[in-house]
Amino acid sequence: MGWARYSVAIKRIRATLAAEPQVREAFIAEARLARRLEHGNIVQIYDLGVEGGLPYLVVEFIDGVSLAELLDAERLAGRPMDIADTLNVIEHVAAALDYAHRLTDENGRRTGVVHRDVNPRNILLSREGVVKLADFGIAKALRSPSKTLPGVIKGTLWYLSPEQATGDPIDARTDQFAVGVLLYELIAGRNPFDETDDIHQYRSLLTDGLPSLSGSGCDDQLAAIVARATAARPADRYPSLGELRHELEAWRVARKIRTSPDGIRRKVRGILGEAVTGRAVSLDGALADSLRPKQPHTRALGDRRPRSRLPALVVAAVLLAAAAVAVYAFTRGNDDRVAAAPPDAGVVAAISYDAAPPPPSPPDAAPASVDAASTPSPTPRRKPGRLKINLIPWATVTLGRKALGKTPVDLEVPPGRHKLILSNPDLGKRATRTIVIEPGKTLLVTEW
Repeated sequence: MGWARYSVAIKRIRATLAAEPQVREAFIAEARLARRLEHGNIVQIYDLGVEGGLPYLVVEFIDGVSLAELLDAERLAGRPMDIADTLNVIEHVAAALDYAHRLTDENGRRTGVVHRDVNPRNILLSREGVVKLADFGIAKALRSPSKTLPGVIKGTLWYLSPEQATGDPIDARTDQFAVGVLLYELIAGRNPFDETDDIHQYRSLLTDGLPSLSGSGCDDQLAAIVARATAARPADRYPSLGELRHELEAWRVARKIRTSPDGIRRKVRGILGEAVTGRAVSLDGALADSLRPKQPHTRALGDRRPRSRLPALVVAAVLLAAAAVAVYAFTRGNDDRVAAAPPDAGVVAAISYDAAPPPPSPPDAAPASVDAASTPSPTPRRKPGRLKINLIPWATVTLGRKALGKTPVDLEVPPGRHKLILSNPDLGKRATRTIVIEPGKTLLVTEW
């Protein structure tokens, strides 16, 4: 049946922050809310716990790079992002945020989820070109009430909305402003706030409006879309990120620009190189092999997730870390690929755990009177194929009679014809088709 491999990252807040009850409680409350977010473009939170007085999270491990790393690579190469890749990233991020903004509780009321820290470090790109948004709500929880905006711009201030920078009430349109700034940066090859170095210049630029993109390789219609998303007054922006995504899609379709994960996949693998498999953390030599990250969330069709093993590994990893076991990094010294840890959170470990297949049944002994040479050879098994599904909007996937959960889906499938059902009850969408899986080949589904 094959091995089922799952990779997770364990993250916790620093002891100095955990000592503040207000920060600790806010972290736990925000993490519980973020755990409800289930979308193909959002890094999933699997578990939340406290060990030794320190809250920790068990989150989806993304084997790839952050958008910040990709932008750095593009700048070093002296080129802006390809427009198709730019729209691919922005449309997926907008879809994730729009889903989060519309999240309701058990009584059907909006939960008011706002990311508050959309920036290239919190956008992860996998080896397969899948776009993932990380750290929902955690940035707010980790911000101590005693901290105030400094006089010099630091960190991700380049993506703060005017209302966020001045401490005014915020809502979903704050995330839209950050997405608009990010879109500006990907198109122009530079952030519009690159030349500002203090809060007064920053606020002045926000009040006067960002420099227009018209004439910088961007047509007037796309420049107008960016300008509206980054309007100084929230009321002048799009009603929702869903509306912004719709405008971008309409602009793209009118110009016959098609998006696919191929461009991002090539760039991510180019950054990592053939010999690099991701960032791993070792707790000691004996655990080094088991902690080395493998392909994240890959499972064979029919395998069941071993629920009982994850908590034990989580507790063991945290206890080892609490006992001051040496922690050191393999390959790259960058936390972005371990689910983009927020500035005040520490990555304890990236763990891969395997579910072993049942042992093979011993072959029947041949009768003594039968010559071994005449014993027929067993029929060779056909090599399985692979099915990868990543859709906008997301879909719940059923293959044959097996429910595979929400996109993105990546799994091995026996060769042959299969019935594929895609559905999104939130949007009333449903599609049924017959797919053909060929031995050893990958079928990629990116459209409804």
